[in-house]
Amino acid sequence: MSEQKVKKIVVLMRHGIRAPNQSMEKLAEWSHKEWPVWPVAPGFLTGRGRELMTVFWRQYRLQEPYKSLLYAGGHCITPEDVFIHADIDERTQTSAAAFALALAPEGTLPYYITTDVKIDPVFHPVRGTVCQSTEGEVEGDIHEIVEHSFSQLAEKYAEQLEFVNNLLGEMPDETCKEYGVEQACELKDLPPRVNFSNSGRTVNLRGALGIKATLIQNWLMESAQWPERNPGWGEITPEIFSKLLVARAAIFNSFNRADGYARDRGSAILNSMTDSLVGRHADSRVNDARLIVYMGHDTNIAHISDLLGLEWDLDGFAVNDIPPASFLQFILWEKDTGEEVVTAEFVAQPLDVMRSSCPENVLPAVLINNLRFNPVKHSPHDVPASFYPKEKFCSVVSNVINLDCLPPRLGLKQGLMR
Repeated sequence: MSEQKVKKIVVLMRHGIRAPNQSMEKLAEWSHKEWPVWPVAPGFLTGRGRELMTVFWRQYRLQEPYKSLLYAGGHCITPEDVFIHADIDERTQTSAAAFALALAPEGTLPYYITTDVKIDPVFHPVRGTVCQSTEGEVEGDIHEIVEHSFSQLAEKYAEQLEFVNNLLGEMPDETCKEYGVEQACELKDLPPRVNFSNSGRTVNLRGALGIKATLIQNWLMESAQWPERNPGWGEITPEIFSKLLVARAAIFNSFNRADGYARDRGSAILNSMTDSLVGRHADSRVNDARLIVYMGHDTNIAHISDLLGLEWDLDGFAVNDIPPASFLQFILWEKDTGEEVVTAEFVAQPLDVMRSSCPENVLPAVLINNLRFNPVKHSPHDVPASFYPKEKFCSVVSNVINLDCLPPRLGLKQGLMR
């Protein structure tokens, strides 16, 4: 592109390092071994997660395009410059607070959460009852994306599955019986299941594949939480871990990039991000801000990426992996001709930084992939491009989202700084 200046950035970020979502009792169903004790409740952001997010943003905020957007001419950030909308989970709120303090250490930036619901439908429109997928449609999408067979996915990653199987050892008897296996069993003996709950609004992959994907993610968190040791009872070396990440990303994306599943769950957040970028959001504070940040989950990023056909490959991670505190960002530029265009990037903290006891001293400190829009799966007439004119970007978004999954306007209140 020709000379251009940055006008606005809209970010969708995953929360930072958290404890496993499972209780110690649940983890005990998967192995007789003693699991590590985390310093916070299940699913909560850890102090290490806050530290890594702070280290990253203290550095990255001074790089382009953030330097020009927020600090040009010696400008000091004000609350009007940045708007942060966090999901209501503890880990997303605490991540939002950590991000705000990293960006403005003097503590002037607030973050906001929804006021009147237990589930924020911008991040979770299906669980939030805005729209509902049918069980048959979702299962059909999932089977199509994994070549119509969970067994083929398990076969493709048999080496990684066997490693996890051997690492866990024999399953507790209660777990075997839960899956209809009467005799002593191992992880690989548990058949895959698609579990629908909350009237079909919550879908989980269980059995060998689901447990494996969950544990690999837990071990990623563990490797960053305690960088002085290998995760998985000290058995998972960096070489083994890189293979496990590939398998986990494939299993995760088999769900979260499935066509109808992703469309229903990604439409609300993609629409909100687009409105934020082009200045048509229902909240004027969002339109006035230079930087808008949505603090959510890896699932949110995966859903949007499927809708727009975004792919990335970061050193040290699997293709389309979404590490803790990584983010997708849309950047609005103004060219010297006056035309406004939109680009997309995926940004993450390197694994070497996450696993360092002195993360502020490790280089490179950031991984960036410039992305290519390729929405042809959901909008066949929209051609792939490295950037779209603003109007074209809005048109593409309109073509790929499900209008029935857009929530009504919600009130937002200031969250507690943690």
